[in-house]
Amino acid sequence: MLKSWLSSLLGAETARQPAPAPTRRSVERLSTYEVAWLKPETGDARRGVVLDFSERGVRMRFMAPVAVPDQVRINIPELSLDRPAEVIWRSREDIGLKFLDASAA
Repeated sequence: MLKSWLSSLLGAETARQPAPAPTRRSVERLSTYEVAWLKPETGDARRGVVLDFSERGVRMRFMAPVAVPDQVRINIPELSLDRPAEVIWRSREDIGLKFLDASAA
């Protein structure tokens, strides 16, 4: 009722919902929940979970903040994926990794 009253008062054009914001991503991401291991050149591997996966990289989550070097190998056993990657962003519990060419590591 309020919506119809507002539409009549302001005109139908004004009362419409705004269009959704365009996405910045040029590659489709798939939601997943797969265990993955990050292997630095030296030191212990770190276990996390892949939340989003695309042909260019992944978003991983950890149970607690972890120190991850900029260059790592990512291993996702369930997806038969093992390749070099670079950390491109970090938050408290998540990191974004970009896949690198296999010859990069």
